[in-house]
Amino acid sequence: MLNLSEISTTQLNEIIKGKRNITADFALLLEKALDIKAEFWMNLQTSYELDVSRIKEKNIQKFSQVERWNTIKQFVPVSYFKKQALLSDDLLENENKIKEIYNVKNIDGIINAASRPCYSRFKKSVALQENVINIVGWTKLVEWRAKDEKVATFSFKNKDEVISEFKKICTKKNLVSNTEKLLAQYGIKLINQPKPDKAPIDGMAFWSDKNPAIGVTLRHSRIDNFIFTVMHELGHIYLHLSKDKKREFVENLDDHTYMSKNPEENEANEFASNNLIDPGKWDEFKMNNFIIDDADIIKFANEIKINPATVRGRLCHEDHNYYRKRTIIPNKLS
Repeated sequence: MLNLSEISTTQLNEIIKGKRNITADFALLLEKALDIKAEFWMNLQTSYELDVSRIKEKNIQKFSQVERWNTIKQFVPVSYFKKQALLSDDLLENENKIKEIYNVKNIDGIINAASRPCYSRFKKSVALQENVINIVGWTKLVEWRAKDEKVATFSFKNKDEVISEFKKICTKKNLVSNTEKLLAQYGIKLINQPKPDKAPIDGMAFWSDKNPAIGVTLRHSRIDNFIFTVMHELGHIYLHLSKDKKREFVENLDDHTYMSKNPEENEANEFASNNLIDPGKWDEFKMNNFIIDDADIIKFANEIKINPATVRGRLCHEDHNYYRKRTIIPNKLS
């Protein structure tokens, strides 16, 4: 038995409770009393101290991770990424996933992501400043998804073929999936990615590895909007990305003020409008039809081989009164 006369009760209790370390002297006392070598007790003390240190280190790492995550949450649409099944309950995994999506090595890269010129117009008000986080998150997700898309070799020389074939499938069913397949055959990636809340985006155009890419949100879920958005982004590819592959264009096509004041957006709009409907034929159509009804629209659309929704959408864009007119022309994306 341990001779308690050689050690105080207080000291013994503190050692048992882990409040006091086992010293070499106390280890020798235990050896004498219990016939268990002092080295055993010293090894127990060492193991205990290591365990305590590991717990402290783990807690420090955990605290640091929580701190980093709290910072990341301020600059990333976390709820949107969770809705897209990209994040889990593991904060470290989430941090690494977001770095991967944003294509950065550290948190500073995430914070600086919104500083690119293509996002500047979304910072016009306090409300829109909050939206920039969602907008950037959407664009980064589209870019990330585009990396894994395998498409044919792209050539700028195929522009006329791409436009012609796209106009043909615009009159058929399964427009979105058929467009994706068609563009892939010509080396253009198409990413259909639903938008987050408070992110007024229709589409974007950018360069992904060796191929151009288009992102769409289908936020209006309308045939005419999808057709014009794709053609608008094709305009950016052939007019602007052909000169500078580092550029990125992110569009809210309803932002008429910005679109009209930006030369490149004007050029992309004209590209889309003129390639979808010949300007001369459009002027002739309006001149010969003072009051235009659905029958006139369908007849004209059949003549120029374009979806009637595009013709009606063009009329509504130029004269908002057409939005109020009843129509039998389908315009819902299926």
